Parts: sequence; C-alpha cells; structure tokens
Amino acid sequence: MRHRILVLLLKIGSLSSAPFRTKLSKALITEASKLEWRTPADLKIKYGTTLRVGTVSLSSIPISRLLILTRKQAVTSVDSSNKTVTLEDGKEKIPYDTLILASGGVPRRLPIEGANLENVYTLRTVQDAQKIDSGKRFPASAARWLTYDEACQEGKHLVVIGSSFISMELVVAVSKRKLASIHVIGMEQYPFEAVLGKEIGAGLKQYHETQGIAFRGSTSVKAIRKESGEALTKVELSNGEVLSADVVIMGVGVRPATDYLKESGWELEKDGSVKVDELLRVPGHADVYAIGDIATYPQLPGGTYRRVEHWNVGASNLATHFEVIRMSLGRR
Repeated sequence: MRHRILVLLLKIGSLSSAPFRTKLSKALITEASKLEWRTPADLKIKYGTTLRVGTVSLSSIPISRLLILTRKQAVTSVDSSNKTVTLEDGKEKIPYDTLILASGGVPRRLPIEGANLENVYTLRTVQDAQKIDSGKRFPASAARWLTYDEACQEGKHLVVIGSSFISMELVVAVSKRKLASIHVIGMEQYPFEAVLGKEIGAGLKQYHETQGIAFRGSTSVKAIRKESGEALTKVELSNGEVLSADVVIMGVGVRPATDYLKESGWELEKDGSVKVDELLRVPGHADVYAIGDIATYPQLPGGTYRRVEHWNVGASNLATHFEVIRMSLGRR
C-alpha cells in the first residue's frame, strides 16, 4: 500500500493554477502560466506528485504517493486522531498517512477607516496582481472580466503602506510606469530598517528617491477616505499630512492562515501560528508537520522559537520534511 502524503496549501494562487506567490510582487506578473515554478504536468511526470486545484471533487480520486491540495474551497477542519481532512461543504473527508500544513498567510489590513475601500488592495494572489495592475474585477457570478478605472498605470497616484519586502518589491515593479506619484509610508525612518538596519535602509531610500519615489517615514496611516464625487482617495497620516491616491496598497505583513486549525480545536500560539519541534513535527498530532509562514520553530543554536515570513523558509522546511518522512518510511 502506498503511503499517502497530503500537503495543504489553502486559498492561494489563481482559481486553476499552481501556487507561485513569490514572483508576484517582484514583477507584478498577471498571467498564471508565467508565474508557475513547476506546471502540474512537471509535478506529475518528474516527481510523482498530484496537484488538484479549483473546486473539483476529490472523493473519487485515489490519492497517490503525494497529493498537494490547493483549492478555492476551504479546508474547514483537521482530525489528526482519525487522520482526515474535511472540506468546506462537510461532505468530503480526505484521508492521509502524513499531513503537511503549508497554508501560508493571510494579508493583513490595517484596522482603520477605509481599509476595505474598492481601490485599497493587498497582494497575495494572481487575482490581486490583476486588480493592482489594471483595476480588473472578476465577480464569481460574472462570465467575463469587468474593468473599472485603470489602477497602476501611467498618470495615476499610488500610495503604498509599508516599507519592507512586499511593498518595496512592488514599488520597483511599477516605478517605470510613469505614474504621477508613488508615496511609500513606513513606521520606521527608512525602508527595510527593521530587517536590514538604518545604514542599509538609508542607502536604499536614497537610491529609490532618485527613481522618483517619495517616502514618508516614522509615521502611520490614520484613515483612508473617499468622498462621493471625488476622483481621488485621501490618505490621512498620523503626522497630519494628507496624500491623494488613485490606488492604495497595504503591504503590512500577514497573519498565519490557521483558522481551520483553531476551529478544529488545535492549540495555537498567540499570533495564530503552529509550534513545531526541531524536525517541524506538531507535538500532540502524530504524523503532522507544519512549515512556512504558519510554523514557529526552534532556531538553532540556542533553541529560541521564531517564525519567519519568507518563501525560502517554506521551501527549506519542505525539503527537511520530506527527508524526515523518507527516513521514517525506510524504518517501517
């Protein structure tokens, strides 16, 4: 009997494509086929991996040695005692021998007035990139693209909230589009200051200013408002300044996508992450591992627990997982 490995990647990517978040902010690519690291065919032929996306039924599909589940329909619960995963409609339960939780993060929105206005975006999926690129929407009930005002195109005013990786990568991606203005708002004095320090941050700020980027450091956003009849949105800063914007993008981090585990009664860390051991196993849940954005792991040497939101951590974690699983299977 084959060993069934189930990898959960929840609500990421496009409606019919493989996951690829790491390339979105670096180039604002809006075509799913140009973003995939591996096509579903590559995964199947070269690695024996079955990738199922969208909302197709899995109840009649035999799980091969490795099944990666990435779907619009959410996973609602995980029963580690009976080794099953339940899907959103409650009618499908997928069995596993080994479960890898790789559900990633959910983009944060600031708890301020106007955070959910139509022209305020986050960036996590190809649909997000399409909206930011051209203001397109794809309602679930529509059979075609509905285009509103052009978003990050020539002549537009852009305000980016956050001054770390996602925000700054996106700024670089659109900086040559002849936008009327690009403002970056950060709580620190310099971009990347929290991760790279003041000196490097100051150098990067100076370079980006030569490219026409304006920075507002050591401040935060108080509110985002758009009055009826006004063309531009007003972004109010805590220092009293008001910026005009056609488009506002929030790059203020993510929270662990673990609601389905909380609803399953799992014990989570204060930030919603999953605590794992040095081999990325979840204590108290046999044959379950957690990786990437959702995993709080012991940093060696010293064993201090930390969580890192970076694609390379998830990739390294996954490689570690499969080596551990391979050795485990060899002993059975």
